[in-house]
Amino acid sequence: EWKAEGSISGVRARGGYSVDFAWKNGRVTSLSITDNRQSAKQIGTVTLYVNGKKMSISTKNGKAKTMRF
Repeated sequence: EWKAEGSISGVRARGGYSVDFAWKNGRVTSLSITDNRQSAKQIGTVTLYVNGKKMSISTKNGKAKTMRF
């Protein structure tokens, strides 16, 4: 069980991505995903499950996408 509030950064995800996120009361409140793939200029799509919902996010090499929930 997670603490009531917290955050983690630098989690390496399959496919060349890194993820930072924060939570409060067991729910993700913010999430940032960075595309670290070696193939520059390619757009990627990442599928995540956040707070019980499936979402797809488009990414671009070297860029971070941040979302608040």
